[in-house]
Amino acid sequence: AARHPDGAAAMRLLAEVDGTSVGYIANLRAAMPGVIPGAEAAIADLEVAAKALDAAGVPFRVRAGTARNFEYYTGVTFRFIAGGRTVLGGGRYDRLSETLGGAPAPACGWGADLLRLTGVAS
Repeated sequence: AARHPDGAAAMRLLAEVDGTSVGYIANLRAAMPGVIPGAEAAIADLEVAAKALDAAGVPFRVRAGTARNFEYYTGVTFRFIAGGRTVLGGGRYDRLSETLGGAPAPACGWGADLLRLTGVAS
């Protein structure tokens, strides 16, 4: 199998380095060409979300190495953390309907842990 010379560094960036700015996403973009096929579209989606959060003054952290349940996600996933615990999470899953035998449909969704949210609000 052919190897990309920067593959190990790119994977380390994804798995071990968190980012808190649009600059981190620029670093991802610079590290990914040729290493992960199709990464450019995902990085562009992530950049749009990060810029929107920046514009709204909402702090964020990109933790690429913590994605989970990504077998049906097709875009940005997110988690809101309060008091050190995840209280809400979700993302895009545009092909989920097709996977289940339905018609193609763009989709996104989220779920909240109401007990944790209540605890945070108290």
